[in-house]
Amino acid sequence: MSSILIGGAVICAALAYIAVSNKLKCRRYTLTSDKLARELTVVHISDLHESRFGEGQRELIGAVRSAAPDIIVITGDIVEDDESDPREGQVLTIDNMARILLEALPDIAPCFMVLGNHESNIPNTDLLCSELEALGVRVLHRRNPDDPDMCEEVTVNGERVLICGADDPYFDRREPMHKNSFSERMAEDKDSMNPTIVTWRERLSREYASCADDTRLTLLLSHRPEEYRLYRSLGFDAAFSGHAHGGQWRLPPLINGVYAPHQGFFPRHAGGCYRYEGFTHIVSRGLSKKRMVRIFNRPEICVVKFLPCVKE
Repeated sequence: MSSILIGGAVICAALAYIAVSNKLKCRRYTLTSDKLARELTVVHISDLHESRFGEGQRELIGAVRSAAPDIIVITGDIVEDDESDPREGQVLTIDNMARILLEALPDIAPCFMVLGNHESNIPNTDLLCSELEALGVRVLHRRNPDDPDMCEEVTVNGERVLICGADDPYFDRREPMHKNSFSERMAEDKDSMNPTIVTWRERLSREYASCADDTRLTLLLSHRPEEYRLYRSLGFDAAFSGHAHGGQWRLPPLINGVYAPHQGFFPRHAGGCYRYEGFTHIVSRGLSKKRMVRIFNRPEICVVKFLPCVKE
């Protein structure tokens, strides 16, 4: 009888832990900028992977609305790249969890998005972009190599903000994308100088060379957090990324993530707010509840409040 009771207690504890681990968290950060005269709130969403948060995404939409954002930014992997789903006629079907969320967000605040590696893997990215734009989401996506830089200005309460995008490097691949084995993916994680990523860095360096001299608040949206050195060197005030999923498992405050794609084990930018002189990198731990068992790593949205610097 005692062993049954102990086993039952362990099962109940495990179920309770899983329930808490999948509970949505609203993570808040505060930054200052001498480019602002008024407060500005940005909500950052990433890596939904078509996960569900309540009936009709009620929980997630409610959390965004409660944050009262001036701008919403989305840094990719909102959809899944399931090989069994060709997505030829319609990517965001009427009951798709991503569509339900994205239908609601533009009614809350201006909404800007860049694409992640999962969007790069679906058969018809341009169809997806058309669907997103029809919903009111402004997609910063390069449809051909000759497109100009992907920036839009938004004015909020008299404050001018320049929002720039970086397509996922996989969009620069010349060979068709395929599903790699785990060992192949780990080898790719270590190869930071492959031709695709080098070309991608060179392109961003050319296109955003003037951002450092811009008098507006400059924000970069890019799915990949591991390229933070590049984002910082370009002179952006802040960059927003996802992709790392919080390093899958965490043991705060000792370990902020065990493994992340394209960063490897114990990733440096797994999730959080990383502050450097003149530059801040916000990395979302993402929303996906499908691709892993989250341990001390709750799905999250980030609420970033920009405040003007206090003048003495």
